[in-house]
Amino acid sequence: MYKNKPEPKNRAAKASALMTLIGGMLLFVLSNSGAIPLPWLAQTVAVIFLTFSIYVAAAYLLKRYTFIVDRKPQIDGDGGDCDFIITEQKGNRDIKVCHVSVNDIMFIREVNSTNKKEVNQDRKKKKRYTYDTQFWASRRLEIAINYTDSEPEEHISLLVTFDEKLINVLLAAGVKKI
Repeated sequence: MYKNKPEPKNRAAKASALMTLIGGMLLFVLSNSGAIPLPWLAQTVAVIFLTFSIYVAAAYLLKRYTFIVDRKPQIDGDGGDCDFIITEQKGNRDIKVCHVSVNDIMFIREVNSTNKKEVNQDRKKKKRYTYDTQFWASRRLEIAINYTDSEPEEHISLLVTFDEKLINVLLAAGVKKI
């Protein structure tokens, strides 16, 4: 069994949220002081800044994901399949947001600055989910899933926090890396 709860290294997210929060509040103060000739424009920009600050805090600072690769118990002599599970921590409870059999994973690949454009082009053809709390991460991991049981076939792309140990566990479970 593999279980990892990566701690976010979000200096960029903290700085972005703080700077836009301060900028938004400063624009509100200046628009009410009469120092700006178009106060409605300053207030509109301030609302955009504050909205961005709240979004960054909610998406990158307050979320935590746990990645689990767990072996199912053997039933009736089958091989005992592995499952890939992602849980999201909300407050004091964990909510399962993804549960996939490792057999349904087509491939995994690293997403970095050299292949990001190609991966994004390929991901447009799939349902996309992102479970990464790293703001402006230089490396991520794409997990491509193919559900053949559904009609029509579903192709899903999960973008998760890069973790070398997770790659090794999935490779050991029979997933191919491209």
